Amino acid sequence: MDAPLMTDGFHAYQALLADGPAYSFSDTPLFCDICLVAQLYNAHRRGVDMTPFARLLQIEEQALNLPAFDTARPENQPDAT
Repeated sequence: MDAPLMTDGFHAYQALLADGPAYSFSDTPLFCDICLVAQLYNAHRRGVDMTPFARLLQIEEQALNLPAFDTARPENQPDAT
């Protein structure tokens, strides 16, 4: 997926979110948050400007503080080089 398509999706997703919960739609992570963190990883890897997506970055930060999300990072896998 190229950067313009990624950012289009991020803009659309962020527009759905409220400022209240810790994650997308709840105070506990849902499947949508798992998918979001994976897409944000790709965006960072591709150098996408994430400045307009403060709410998404808040969700990502909150999620990556959880052991399950941290352990699942690609760079934390046994075969990562």
